Amino acid sequence: MKNLFKLSLLLILAISISSCGINFDTDEKKIEEPKQLTSPFIHTAYFWFKEGTSEAQIKAFKANCERLAEIETVKFFHAGAPAPTNRPVIENTYDWAVVFHFKNLKDQEFYQKAPLHLELIEKHQSIWEKVMVTDISN
Repeated sequence: MKNLFKLSLLLILAISISSCGINFDTDEKKIEEPKQLTSPFIHTAYFWFKEGTSEAQIKAFKANCERLAEIETVKFFHAGAPAPTNRPVIENTYDWAVVFHFKNLKDQEFYQKAPLHLELIEKHQSIWEKVMVTDISN
C-alpha cells in the first residue's frame, strides 16, 4: 500500500511539472544543425605526409586547415584522419583529409583564390608526399 501511495505521488508530481512547462534541459545553448545545401558542389583533398614530418608541422597544418572554414563561400567544412573502417574498397592510406561544400562551382573557384587557401599551400606543401583532390559537381 505504501508503494502504491509513493507511486501515485510521483505520478502526480510528474504530471504537475510537465503541465507547468518547466524545462529541465541543462544545455543553455542549443546546438544548431549545419544548414545543408540541397545540391552542393563538393571539394575534397586528401594528404599523405612525408616521412619525417614532425608532430609540430602536422599540428600547424591541421590548425591552418580549420581556418579554411572562415572563407566566405564555404558552406560546410569537415576535416579528419581516415575512419577505422576495414574493407578492400576503402582508400584509407592518407593521413588527413578535408571536405568542403560550396553553393556552386563559382564559389569553389573563389575559395581556390582566397588568401587563406593560398597561404596554407605555401606554408605546408613541403610536408606533403602526395595530395589527391576530388570535386563532385552539383
